[in-house]
Amino acid sequence: MSKLKGFIKSIINACPYTITGKKCLNIIRGNTVDKPCSSDKIQKYRKGIKTGFNISLIGVFCPFLWYSIFTGKSKNFIFLNMIHSGVILSIGVLLILINYFLIIYYRKSSI
Repeated sequence: MSKLKGFIKSIINACPYTITGKKCLNIIRGNTVDKPCSSDKIQKYRKGIKTGFNISLIGVFCPFLWYSIFTGKSKNFIFLNMIHSGVILSIGVLLILINYFLIIYYRKSSI
């Protein structure tokens, strides 16, 4: 039973909505987060890729879209939600690509 609880807790902690909510609560509470060292640009770009990936997951698993699909809403409403999810997904993919190309550029310029 404890393995099942641990598995469910790990899924909840990996959810992009949970991560975003925790960050918002930390900002509201005034908790400071240790900032990464600015000299390590590759680590900064990798975190940007991870952020883009999380945003893309939000676009794919948007609860509004899936709720409208599963409840049988009208085609226009589902299409509206698909456009919204597509925009969020595109923003995430754009962040991934920008940070990926910045890593490549940084590695080539440091040679």
